[in-house]
Amino acid sequence: YGYARVSKKKRAEFGQIIESYLTTRKTLKRIFLLVDARHAPSEDDILMSDFLRHYDIPFTIIATKADKVKRNQRMKADKLIRTTLGLDAISDLRFVSAIKGEGIDSIKDTMSKEK
Repeated sequence: YGYARVSKKKRAEFGQIIESYLTTRKTLKRIFLLVDARHAPSEDDILMSDFLRHYDIPFTIIATKADKVKRNQRMKADKLIRTTLGLDAISDLRFVSAIKGEGIDSIKDTMSKEK
């Protein structure tokens, strides 16, 4: 939703489609909201997490590109993401790296449990 290189009108249309899908899909079990672990979540990320909470849609925050964040910076990144998105300490936030495979099995386990 945040990186589509289309007109504002088209992005608004995407927003309506996404909103309709997320609020009416009966079989939807969980949303995985991807954020970049190297940066604070974007305004779009904040809006989406607020939207999901408002509609009581279960979600997990996936902090991507974890391989680019040094281990000693993880706690800082975790705190920044949680603070920016208004998450508490027990909210589901996972760091993953597609390059190193870190965290992928955990996400797959969560997905298989939601079936």
